[in-house]
Amino acid sequence: MLQLSSLSRTKTNDSGERQDAPPSLTPRPSTPVVPVATYHTHVPAYTPPVYTPPRRRDRFRNTCGNFPWGVCFLIILYLGILAAQGVWIYTYIDTHIHPNPRKWINSTSQRWGAFTAFMWIFGTIETMINFYLFGAVALMALSCSLWKDGGKVWTTLCFFIVPPICIFFIIVPMWGCLIFIAPAQRQEYYHACDTWPLQVVLDGRGYKDPLYVPNSAVFMTAKTNLPLFTFDMEQTEPSFAHFHLRKFDVDENSIDATLKPAIRSITYDFVNLRINGTCVDDAPCLSGSFSTDRLAVDLQYNLTAGAAVTHSRAQSQDIHWSDKVLETATTKYTDCTQLKTCLAGNKLEGGGGPVGPDVMVALGLMVAKQASYSIACTTPSS
Repeated sequence: MLQLSSLSRTKTNDSGERQDAPPSLTPRPSTPVVPVATYHTHVPAYTPPVYTPPRRRDRFRNTCGNFPWGVCFLIILYLGILAAQGVWIYTYIDTHIHPNPRKWINSTSQRWGAFTAFMWIFGTIETMINFYLFGAVALMALSCSLWKDGGKVWTTLCFFIVPPICIFFIIVPMWGCLIFIAPAQRQEYYHACDTWPLQVVLDGRGYKDPLYVPNSAVFMTAKTNLPLFTFDMEQTEPSFAHFHLRKFDVDENSIDATLKPAIRSITYDFVNLRINGTCVDDAPCLSGSFSTDRLAVDLQYNLTAGAAVTHSRAQSQDIHWSDKVLETATTKYTDCTQLKTCLAGNKLEGGGGPVGPDVMVALGLMVAKQASYSIACTTPSS
């Protein structure tokens, strides 16, 4: 009798004893074997690259290909605009101080007004732009950490140099003409006649001055500004004016002979446009005619050196006598009633030098013009 079990098979022999059957040779099912893949990394041998110098065109492209050319162009363009505004301001100041001889920009009042208006307009625009650009740069310089621990050099650069430069570029485009015109005109007023033999200040009576204040011409040495003598312009009648010597400010004998006036009094007839003058001891020595519209003078005079005939013309219709005998410099910045004039005089024989008849007759007419201008420039606007 066969007996099956889950583990083994048994059987009985002839004597009746149980005997285990040999294990079965049939293989039992087992887990399948998965093949394992083996990977090998191949590292090639290192070969150093061979350097080939780039061509000049390729080198330029590699170096400058990513450069911000557009930004650089805008910066250069704007710096050019700032430089142009600087030239504009300089031209305005120079023309204001030296209005004669006339230039194209001040040949007419309309051109001068347009030139001034556009200077203010473009200056205002540039100041607004610079307020944001240079204001940001100034704030960056003040807030940078370098000036705190970077030593004296960075402290000076970031705190004392960069911010003032930025403030300069913010203010100057709009207000530069007002800032620089005062020192420029002051320098011109005090030093314009340094190379001339003599100078004179034409001092007109202002609007608020009393009537007894005369319109005068104070003659001074060019380098020392030492007053030598003074002439006054008096108008006793509407059609007559007298330009005469009032006083010597120093001892008459101490004045050089070439700087001592031979003409002591000049009378202007504004109806007939005639001139008559007297020399020392009230001796008549001068006669001629003049024109007020062009400041033209035709003279005949007889001084101690001999008789002479001269013809003088001003180069401008305004108060600017720019012949060979004299030239106006500029008005005093703080006082429009004072006009500085440089004197050279007629250098011909018998011309009288810096205070000869050519000069004195012209100065008398200029004092009359300065008197009218002094009233106009000091009259209140309202």
